[in-house]
Amino acid sequence: MVGAPPAVPLAAGTAMKSVVLVFSTIERTSPKILSQIASIAFLAALLVATLVVHPAAAQAPGSTRVLIRNPDVGKWAGSRNFLSNSSGEYVCRPLACPAPSKVTVRISSSPTRSPDRQALAKYASQTIPAAVEQANLNTAASLAPGRKIERLSSTATQMRGYPAIAQEMRFIGGKEPVYMSKVTMFVKSALVDIAAYSPSRETARRNRDLFAGAMQVEDVPLPR
Repeated sequence: MVGAPPAVPLAAGTAMKSVVLVFSTIERTSPKILSQIASIAFLAALLVATLVVHPAAAQAPGSTRVLIRNPDVGKWAGSRNFLSNSSGEYVCRPLACPAPSKVTVRISSSPTRSPDRQALAKYASQTIPAAVEQANLNTAASLAPGRKIERLSSTATQMRGYPAIAQEMRFIGGKEPVYMSKVTMFVKSALVDIAAYSPSRETARRNRDLFAGAMQVEDVPLPR
């Protein structure tokens, strides 16, 4: 359970940094697909999901607490990020998923409690594609040609009733492609990122939605 810290701008550099980190990670991953997924998700720092609960305290007006629990402890092995109380990760246990799978979650501060729909649409349709294009250009000029990111979709939407940006990508160049299905939710004062990785696009999308459904929210509105 995390109270969102002071707001931080959601800049174009955020998308660029995430895409470049993921892509550079693929270049160093193991030929084994499960190791590849784990390396991509961890080093990209793109989001994680067993969350530490802060000691209970009175919430200030405008604050939001978010808790994401393991939706199935028999299926998912989870561990928190010891560097942060607002991140963690889950790996699907052997033979428990139709394809090797990992889900990461990160909770940070939202730049606004009420994002503009048009601004989100512009971010999804312009900023994310530009970041992917630049990452591919950088990689083409590197010592590891043949690696590529394909943006399958990026749209402004809603998830659990909150404004969100959903995106799906395919990372090519390893033993087999790896799909990422990610949603960024503007949960009042909190920004919640959930990303699922798998060699199966449908499995990645289903796992993303599973963990989004496990989110619990406590919000104290701003006084009117």
